[in-house]
Amino acid sequence: MATGDLSLKITVGGTAYYVSDDEYVADDGNFHYGYVLDAPVMTIGATRGGYANFRSGFVVLENRPIDDTHPFGSSRYTTMVSSPSTTYSFVLKTTLTGYDWISGVLVIENITEESLRFTMYPFEYTTSPVGTVTDADGNTVTAPWIYGAVTNFNNLVQTGATTFHNPTGLTSGLTFKEDGATETISPVTLSVLTVGTYGDGQPTLSSSNAKTLEDFFDYVASSLSLTVTSANTDKATNTSSLSIKIRQDQPLPLVLIASSVAEAYNHQFYIGPNTADSNQTTLFLIDRANYPSSSTTFDEDEIVNASFQIGFPVGGISATYKVVEIQTNKVTEYSEYVGVENKPIGSEFEVPAYADTYADRSQVSTLLTAIKNTDVKASASVTMSDIQTSYSLGDRFKFGREIDFVNCDMIARSITYNFQNRTTTLSGDADLSGYVRTF
Repeated sequence: MATGDLSLKITVGGTAYYVSDDEYVADDGNFHYGYVLDAPVMTIGATRGGYANFRSGFVVLENRPIDDTHPFGSSRYTTMVSSPSTTYSFVLKTTLTGYDWISGVLVIENITEESLRFTMYPFEYTTSPVGTVTDADGNTVTAPWIYGAVTNFNNLVQTGATTFHNPTGLTSGLTFKEDGATETISPVTLSVLTVGTYGDGQPTLSSSNAKTLEDFFDYVASSLSLTVTSANTDKATNTSSLSIKIRQDQPLPLVLIASSVAEAYNHQFYIGPNTADSNQTTLFLIDRANYPSSSTTFDEDEIVNASFQIGFPVGGISATYKVVEIQTNKVTEYSEYVGVENKPIGSEFEVPAYADTYADRSQVSTLLTAIKNTDVKASASVTMSDIQTSYSLGDRFKFGREIDFVNCDMIARSITYNFQNRTTTLSGDADLSGYVRTF
């Protein structure tokens, strides 16, 4: 579905101001002033890992310091200039979509006689499962977090003579050992483990609470308090069969942990309104190996521009993870390396792995092969006219270009919405073949 006019709502001092690159009255009755000189160009896609979020963009407004209808006119202009680090919330949408599409904050970047240039930072989720705890010496330290059936976690934080921080947030299925000898855990709460006796040995904790990739992304959706508290897996149908083990001792936001997880499992995810479900905020999970049976085909005369890149060959993909074992009453750890090869000469890539036993090698190897099979493909981009809001990441697109003598079958991994020239550019991995005209 193509879209209508640009609608940018900017909130300053608790009051909402509506601007666009043309003046109009929206269906909701809000008059939009044509103060936008340079409209935004916004891209959704992963810059690193598997989290596809909107990247920062910019918008340029007219500079009208004495115009009271301007978001930054009248006394608001003085406040903006005197407090340049102030952020202003924005909501970007279009007149046909209606729903709040992209939200975030504006930060003033440049002021001239004619214009105000703002950087647009999309909304960020900062929730983290990793917090802090006071250890037995009275120091505030990082409280680690583990998820899934983790074996011999050995970064426990001791909080008292016989108490430890509980990194699982669970009260059952846990085994505590000191130098390999099992100790009774009683009582156990969501945050504290109390053991019967403890000397000065090496503590480890194991959990039998197995989790899958689908469980984890449901946990992410719930923890972020999204409107829909479970992940949409329409484009990731095998997530319930993939086991996951997370050992996290760095205070990172949950979305960044999830980004790393998605990369390791050859998946991608994004968060946005689900137009098929009352526009509720939803986490969409995509298996990069998923090839939808349905596709959108572009006629050659519809295409504004297209490009294709073969790229340097992939030499291989590898991952290294930590294994902790107990041997003759001693806790030992080593790094387990897994790799898959593609070409004798080519780029080598390393990805994370969420595993912790030697037996996990099989699943890790399978995942690396899936990553390789996706990464060896060519890349393609196609630009279409207008802002196309019905296209989504993970969708399949087909088109042919006689001028390039190429037919393309592409899965979208990033989408750029250019409000300046009203175009939408889809980019992703593609299967290319020689051009064949279709009638």
